[in-house]
Amino acid sequence: MDLIDIEAVRKNAQEINEIAKKNELTYFDVDMTKWADVVDAVAATITRDYTDYSQIPPHGRWQHFNVGKVDRVGDLIGKLHGSDLEKAKSLWDLFFVSVLLDAGAGNQWSYKSKQGADVSRSEGLAVASIEMFEGGLFSSSKYSYQADTEALSALTVAELGLGLQISDHNPIEGLVGRTTVLNQLGSSLKSLGFERPSCILDKLISSNSTKLSVAELWSELQTVLLPAWPDRVVVDGVKVGDAWPCEALAKYRGVPLGHHDSIAPFHKLTQWLTYSLLPIPKTLLQSEWTGEELLTGLPEYRNGGLLVDLGLLKLKPNDSVSITEGNGTPVFPATDPVIVEWRACTVGFLDNLLPELRAKLNYHLSLAQMLEAGTWLTGRELAKEKRQNGAPPIAIISDGTLF
Repeated sequence: MDLIDIEAVRKNAQEINEIAKKNELTYFDVDMTKWADVVDAVAATITRDYTDYSQIPPHGRWQHFNVGKVDRVGDLIGKLHGSDLEKAKSLWDLFFVSVLLDAGAGNQWSYKSKQGADVSRSEGLAVASIEMFEGGLFSSSKYSYQADTEALSALTVAELGLGLQISDHNPIEGLVGRTTVLNQLGSSLKSLGFERPSCILDKLISSNSTKLSVAELWSELQTVLLPAWPDRVVVDGVKVGDAWPCEALAKYRGVPLGHHDSIAPFHKLTQWLTYSLLPIPKTLLQSEWTGEELLTGLPEYRNGGLLVDLGLLKLKPNDSVSITEGNGTPVFPATDPVIVEWRACTVGFLDNLLPELRAKLNYHLSLAQMLEAGTWLTGRELAKEKRQNGAPPIAIISDGTLF
C-alpha cells in the first residue's frame, strides 16, 4: 500500500494501536485502566452540549470561521455573485488556503477581528484568513473572492505577516513556513494547469455533480499538495509528505528505522482540508459524497492531548530528548519521534473510541461529529483546566506546516 494513500493512515495506526494496548511503545506508557475515563469525558461533553445528536455538525473549518456566533461564511456567501457553482468555488478557494494556514499558531498570537474580538489559535487563523480573502490578498484579479496561482506564488512573508497582524508583541510560529507553503501551492497548481484551488472542484463534478468521491478528491489533493510541502521524509526515492519513521512500528515489524514498513503516515492537513471541503458542495450544490469512512481521526494536539491529560498516555521520563517550557511542559519539534508516536496513538485510539461512544449514546455518531463535538472540544477544555494558557500537555515547536 502506498504511504500517500488515505487507507495507509488507518492501517498503520491500527497496528501501532495494538502495540500501545500491550504497553510496548517506545516513548509512552499506556494505562488502559484510564480508557473508561476517556469514553466518559467525551460522552459528557457531547451530552452537555447536544440533546439532539443529529444537530452535531461535522468537524471542519466552517465552524471556525463563525466563531463568536458571527455567521462570517453566510455573510460572505451573500456577497458572492454568479451561479451556485461559482459561489462554491469561491468558498473552496477560501477553505483551501485557510486550512493550509492552520498549523499551530503558538500560545502568544491572537487576531483582532473586524468585530473587535481577539481570537486566537485555530479560530483566530480562520477569521484572519477570511478577512484576508475578502480583502483580496490571495487574488490577482479585481474580483477579490478567489485565490489564484499568481497571487499565491507572489505572496510575501511581509504581506502575510501584515494580514495576520504579526508584531514583536504578537508573534506567530512558522510564518515563513506558512508563506512558503502558499507560494509552493501556487506553483504546484500552475504546473497541473489549474488556475485556482477550486479547479479541483470543477474536475470532480465534470462527470457527475450529484455524486462525488472522497477517494478521488484525496488523490487530487495529494497530487497538488505533496510538491507544496517542505522537503521531508523520502522513501524509495519518493516524498511521502506527513509520514514519519516510527520506532515502535519498526521494532514490531522487524525492519530498520526508515524502511518503508517503519513509516507511520498521517497527512493531517490533507485530511483536515478534506473534512473542511466536503460540506461546500453538499450545501451549495446538493452533492453527496461516497467514501467518507476512509478518513481517520486527526492526529493533532487537541485529540492527542485529551489522551495525555486523562492519563491514558504518559510520557516516559527522558530529559535528553526534550526541553521544557517555564511551566515544566515538555517541548519537542513536530518531527520528533516522540511526537510521531503520540500522533500514531491518537489516530488508533480515536478509532477505538467511536464505537464505544455510539453504544453509550445510543446513536450512530459519525467520526466527523465525534471529532467536532467530542474529542477536539474535550481536549481543548481539559487543556484550559490544567494549564493557564490552554496549551497542550506536550508542546510542539511548529514550522507552520505540521500539527
